[in-house]
Amino acid sequence: LGLCFLLLVAGTETTTSALGNAILLLEEHEETRARLVADPSLLPSACEEILRFDSPVQGLSRVATRDVTLRGRQIPKGARVHMLFAAANRDPRAFDDPETFDITRSPNPHLAFSFGIHFCLGASLARVELQIGLAEFLAHAPNYRVHRERLARLPSDTNRGFGSIPIDIL
Repeated sequence: LGLCFLLLVAGTETTTSALGNAILLLEEHEETRARLVADPSLLPSACEEILRFDSPVQGLSRVATRDVTLRGRQIPKGARVHMLFAAANRDPRAFDDPETFDITRSPNPHLAFSFGIHFCLGASLARVELQIGLAEFLAHAPNYRVHRERLARLPSDTNRGFGSIPIDIL
């Protein structure tokens, strides 16, 4: 039952937050939004960049299962470690010009879905949901304005998203 609840929450809140983050990003980058409206074939790579640039999951905690030395620092067995995917997704050793929002970035080895044995079970579904949701939103509201003064971020330490995003469709 606990796993089912986790999958339900993880599969709905994160995708909703990714879509909200995308809406704000594309308002901040109007030329990119116009490109996507004109050429929806860019949506798959745009969604990957959205996930890299403003991921709904910024990091997760884990517990070290053994003593580890990482870059000269000792991490003892049993220590809680917080992995910051958001920082890794802006690492200049992994990404050229990491502070630039580039919907044609390739390759784009972001960590929005973690990696290895902890890779997100719903990553494929989340990608499809984000692409379809963004495609439909842009098809119906290619021109919009976000009321930034009324944005409400979710009060969460694990999910970066919005409780509401008031917009005007122009």
